[in-house]
Amino acid sequence: MRPYRQNRRFHRRAWGPVLLLFPLLLLTFSLPSCQGASLYTATFFDVFDTYATVQVVSGSQTEAQALVTDIHDLLLTLDSQFDIYSDRAGEANLKTVNDGAGNGVPVAVSEDILELLSLGQAAYALSGGRVNICMGAVLSLWHDARENGGYVPAQDALEAAAAHTAMESLVIDRQAGTVLLTDPAASLDVGAIAKGYAAGRVAGLCEAVMSDGRVSGVLLDLGGHVLALGTARDGDPWQVGIRDPRPTEGGGQGSQILTTRSVTDASVVTSGTDQRFYVYDGVTYHHLIDPDTLAPGRLYRSVTVYVPAGVACTVSGGTFDSTALADAISTALFLLSPEEGQALLTMIPGAEAVWVMADGEVIGM
Repeated sequence: MRPYRQNRRFHRRAWGPVLLLFPLLLLTFSLPSCQGASLYTATFFDVFDTYATVQVVSGSQTEAQALVTDIHDLLLTLDSQFDIYSDRAGEANLKTVNDGAGNGVPVAVSEDILELLSLGQAAYALSGGRVNICMGAVLSLWHDARENGGYVPAQDALEAAAAHTAMESLVIDRQAGTVLLTDPAASLDVGAIAKGYAAGRVAGLCEAVMSDGRVSGVLLDLGGHVLALGTARDGDPWQVGIRDPRPTEGGGQGSQILTTRSVTDASVVTSGTDQRFYVYDGVTYHHLIDPDTLAPGRLYRSVTVYVPAGVACTVSGGTFDSTALADAISTALFLLSPEEGQALLTMIPGAEAVWVMADGEVIGM
């Protein structure tokens, strides 16, 4: 039976710019509210292989445009540094680290890469190993299967790759500013944490312009990671809708909303089966791979987490921002039982979750 593939582009590059149709759409805006603020919206297509939308509430178009430009520039820089498929001219990125695996030569990297990989180590500890940025050897097999017609990787190949996923193979020297992979067959894949880290950096960027009142609200949608800061144009919290992953009565994927939350100063992140998937021999295979089975997780259709922004979280002796951890938490909960997930949530003050089980039951609403 020939595999069916969702009508959606699957790119060979998991973390790099897609074909840039427009560098940055013209900033559009709504009429001012009674408080005199307008809502400015911009969308761009060249970061983290997704569509990114930024909404800014401000009384000044100049301030809104400047902030959007700064956010776009920051995301472009991070995307290039975290790329595992293309070299970065004149500077090391994660592809450089992967290419040097096993050669014994530490790679000098940026502070953002050091912070991201340290976040990856924390995510591994927090999730009990469910989120593993050293699992690139396994994930690449599933990535190739998805990209090349939709087949199932051979189990012996997956098990052979799994022998090269030890977190201990990643050596970070913060003082020297270097990274080293000691296993020549190991590789990094930061897909479970990169957008969360980027959202955390965006939150820091917005802090100054929001603290002095130049901007009163920012909503960033970075391909499934929604960061809501401040308030919407009317002064109320942002309204964030969560897509229902369950099929419609006709059996197709609909666009209905499962629930809507009022959100301010928080991240809303969904990990689900209905976006990046293919169907082979009647079975759906998605991108969220369980390190225990080396196959897509089967407990849920989706898990959505609500994580307050700016909360300091202590993990394995280090302190990490809750926004940066939000993506890792979402992925971890998708691969843990509800009971294990609830226990993990207690480690993040104020965090909540909604689970849509494989049978369609909804927990947490």
